[in-house]
Amino acid sequence: MMEDVHSADHGHDVNRLIQELTACRVALENVDALQQTFWKTLRVGVAIHDAETGVVARNDVARQLLGIADGPAPRTPSENPAWRLAREDGSEMPREEYPVNIVLRTGRTLDNYIVGIIRGGEDPIAWVLVNAAPVAGGNGGVTRVVVTFVDISERMQVEERLRLLAEKDALTELPNRRAFGDILDREWRLAVRYNLPVSLVMIDIDFFKAYNDQYGHLAGDECLIRVSGTMVNALRRPTDFLARYGGEEFVLLLQNTDINGAVTIAEELRECVEKLQIPHAGSPATGCVTISLGVAQTSPKRDARISELLLDADNALYRAKYLGKNQVVVAGE
Repeated sequence: MMEDVHSADHGHDVNRLIQELTACRVALENVDALQQTFWKTLRVGVAIHDAETGVVARNDVARQLLGIADGPAPRTPSENPAWRLAREDGSEMPREEYPVNIVLRTGRTLDNYIVGIIRGGEDPIAWVLVNAAPVAGGNGGVTRVVVTFVDISERMQVEERLRLLAEKDALTELPNRRAFGDILDREWRLAVRYNLPVSLVMIDIDFFKAYNDQYGHLAGDECLIRVSGTMVNALRRPTDFLARYGGEEFVLLLQNTDINGAVTIAEELRECVEKLQIPHAGSPATGCVTISLGVAQTSPKRDARISELLLDADNALYRAKYLGKNQVVVAGE
C-alpha cells in the first residue's frame, strides 16, 4: 500500500517537472522571438565585437550601413573591404582610431564619435554617429565591445552644403573672402614648412562704378560673372586659387610660383578680359571693360606675416590704377 502511494507521488513529481520544463521552453522561445523582433525593428545599427573573434552579431541596420551581404557576419575587417573608415575631414582613418580598437585599448566608453564608412566603388561614404561600450570578462579585462551607430549622412550633406554656401560668392560662384582666408592660411603654413615661394595677385575691374552708373546694376552683375568666368578658364593649374575679395575686386593665390611666373599669369588674365570686348563707354582708355593687377611674391619664413604679402599686392594694385589702369604692376617696382 505504501509503495503505491510513493509511486503516485513520484509520478506526480515527474509530471510537474515536465510541465515546468515545457513552460521554460515556451518562455525561452518567446524571449528568443522577442529578441529577434527587437533586433529587426531597431532603427539603430548594433554590432557586437569580440576581442578575439571579431563581429559575433549585428542587426539588419548594421548590415546595411556596413555594406555586408546577407549571411554570417565577417569576423574581421580584412574579410570585408567596406569596413574601411574615414575621419570627419574625409581622410582615411588609421585602424588604431577605429571605435572598437579605441575601446579595447582604453577600456572606456566612446560617445558620439563621427566616422564615415567607405563602402568602396562608387558608393558614397555613409556617415554614422558611433557609441561604443566595453563588456568586461571574468578577469576584468574587456572581452567584447557593443557598438551602436546612427546614420547621419543626410545631416552631414546638409552641413556640407551650408559650409559651401558660407564660403561661396552667390553671384560669381567663386570662393569668397572667408574661403580665401582659410586657403591662404593653409598654403602659407605649407610654404613655410617646405620653403616654397607664394605669389599673390590683387585684381580690380577698371572704372566699375562708372560702368554700374551707365549700364545699371544688373549689367554690372553680368559683367562680374563674365570677367570672373573668363579668369577661371584662363587658369591652368588646379592649385591656382581665385576668389572674389569684395565688390569688383578679386584675389589670386599662386602656390609655389615665383614672381616671373606670377607676372606671366597676371598678364594672361589681363589679356583674356580685354579680349571679351565688353563695351564700356566710361573707360576713356579702351572703351571696353579691363582689369588692373598688382603682383607680390615672397618665400615666407616662420616670423613672416601674411598681412605683409597682402599689403604689398594691394599697394601694387593701387599703383597699377594710378599709372593708367589695364596693366600689371609688381610690388616694389
